[in-house]
Amino acid sequence: MIKQFDVFVIEYIKSDESEIINKINYIKNFSFESYKEDAKKVFKKTLDAFYKGDELLFPKASENISFHIRPKAKNNMDTFEFTNGEQITKRTFWANKSIVDEIINKKLLQTDEL
Repeated sequence: MIKQFDVFVIEYIKSDESEIINKINYIKNFSFESYKEDAKKVFKKTLDAFYKGDELLFPKASENISFHIRPKAKNNMDTFEFTNGEQITKRTFWANKSIVDEIINKKLLQTDEL
């Protein structure tokens, strides 16, 4: 099953006093499907970090693998026991900003061509 999402992209103009909405774009069927292999690589690297008990092995955005792992917690007490026995902040998978921008730009170009 491929997950797809409908997304609104809001472009705005920012001034010292306010932000004015310039344009609202609707993107139907936003998906990371074409990045499936990169997602698998990041997942495998994440498993490796758990097996080795080394949180420094979590994939980083700077590795340019489309996705990365970073902290996502309610507060500094939102932790779990890592495989090395230490309490660390909960982590989640994130899409790199460059990939999200790329997907949005491709979808907006397709919309403009219609």
